[in-house]
Amino acid sequence: MTNSKNNNSNAAYVLADIGGTNARFALYTPNSDGGIQLREQLQFRCRQFNDFSEALGTYLEQIGRPVDGASVSIAGPADGDLIHMTNLNWTFSISEVKEALGLQHMWVINDATAAALSTTCETQLELIKPGHVETAAARINLIPGTGFGIGSIMPLKNSWLAIQGEGGHATLAPVTDEEFAVLQNITRALGRAVNDIVLSGPGMLNIYRALAAVRGQPPLDVDAKEMTRNALEKHDATSVDALDMYCTLLGRLAGDIALTMNAHGGVYLSGDLLQRIGAERISESFNRGFNDKGMMIEKVGRIPVYLLQSDYPCLKGAAVWLDSQLAALQHAD
Repeated sequence: MTNSKNNNSNAAYVLADIGGTNARFALYTPNSDGGIQLREQLQFRCRQFNDFSEALGTYLEQIGRPVDGASVSIAGPADGDLIHMTNLNWTFSISEVKEALGLQHMWVINDATAAALSTTCETQLELIKPGHVETAAARINLIPGTGFGIGSIMPLKNSWLAIQGEGGHATLAPVTDEEFAVLQNITRALGRAVNDIVLSGPGMLNIYRALAAVRGQPPLDVDAKEMTRNALEKHDATSVDALDMYCTLLGRLAGDIALTMNAHGGVYLSGDLLQRIGAERISESFNRGFNDKGMMIEKVGRIPVYLLQSDYPCLKGAAVWLDSQLAALQHAD
């Protein structure tokens, strides 16, 4: 699939990736060769700012040049003019931000969907599960971070249709007795065991603490990063088992969504957390959960799974989204 390009070489747009913790920005000029070059990249902590408009305004001040608009990837629903961040206390109106900062255009897309779009131009992939990519089939992306995002794209003519949703807030399904016990413990402590609570970065720590409680063991006084490091370096058996359970649950969810979306274009995993764990460590438990589909085992067996190893997939996906919106405007004219 190819994306139509804006041929105005003088046009410049801000790309933004706003998560629950970090705000990343870059400058992008659409071009006709299909490449995405990010310039003037800056990263801030979201807590430095009161809202999105202040963060974007600060970036514009620092690069010191006018722009034509912005394409924004956010960790939250991208429905309508009023945007509410899921794991960050920011709410903003697209129209008000455009007016306040003098932008001609501004488009907003969910971050997991942006990462899915980045796979249409991204080549830095590490194999987790072999299979065959069907170029004219749906793709899905899972992105654990401060929260948990699920995005998908469908082929449409010579472009891609972005399907935005909030699958991070769907309830996770256990299978084994220990998984049932762990998710029951999490539900008692934190409420409904949704993907956002169990499979996000903080979610791995929730699994670890619940698993220790189920086994009658005192948990170590660690944060999520230290718990993950203990698991990867095999310093603590419960941490190792919690990471295995995390990867199994992640794989089972990915397989469920792959069946739902008929995602023979592939399943893609993204985000700093999974890059730290690495494809080799993820694959065994993940694939066991992914392939556990009864009579559909042959079907999911044909679907490949990749770990995105490139930097800034959400920024690149925001660029793909921008290109598609500019192409739509040109077609309308």
